[in-house]
Amino acid sequence: MQYCRKLFFTCISVGLIAAGSAIFPIYYEAKRQLFDQLSSQALSIAASLSLQIPISSLEESASSPSSSTEAESLVEGILRRERTIQRKHGVFIEDIVIVRPSSRPESVEVLIDAPLDSNLKIPRGKIYTERGLSGERLDLKHLFSPEGFVRDTYGTWLIGYAPIYDTQSVYMGTIMVIIK
Repeated sequence: MQYCRKLFFTCISVGLIAAGSAIFPIYYEAKRQLFDQLSSQALSIAASLSLQIPISSLEESASSPSSSTEAESLVEGILRRERTIQRKHGVFIEDIVIVRPSSRPESVEVLIDAPLDSNLKIPRGKIYTERGLSGERLDLKHLFSPEGFVRDTYGTWLIGYAPIYDTQSVYMGTIMVIIK
C-alpha cells in the first residue's frame, strides 16, 4: 500500500513539473508575439497616417503662432478619424501626436495633438521627454517602435513612430501613435 501511494505521488509530481515546464515557455512566447503584433499595428497605423497628412496644412500649422488654425483642425480631424476607425478593429489608440525633435536630447516638441479627451490636449510647442526607452536612441526620422513598453507619469504605452516627409524628401515631423 505504501508503495502505491509513493508511486502515485511521484507520477503526479512528474506530471505537474512537465506541465509547468511547458506552460511557462508557451506563456512567454505568446506574450512576445502579442507585443510584436501590437508594435506592428502601431507602426503600420503611423506609416499610413504619415502619408495622409496634407503637408501644406502641417507647414501652416507649424509656422502659425496662434493656438489653433483651420489647417491644424484639418489635421486633427484626420488623426481622430483614423483613431475611430482603428478602435472599430479593436486597437485601443490612446493618442496620436505629431512631433518634431527639440533641442534637448530624448525630447520632442509637440506640433499637433489629437487626444481622445480634448481636455488632455498637449499644447503646441510643449516639450515632452521620452522616458522608458531603455537606452534606445529616439530617432524620429525613421520608422520605429521601442523594443519594450514606454513608461511615463501617465502610464505604460506602446508607441509607433513614423516620419513625415514632403515631396522633396524634407523632414516635416513625426507621427506618434500611442496604444494603451
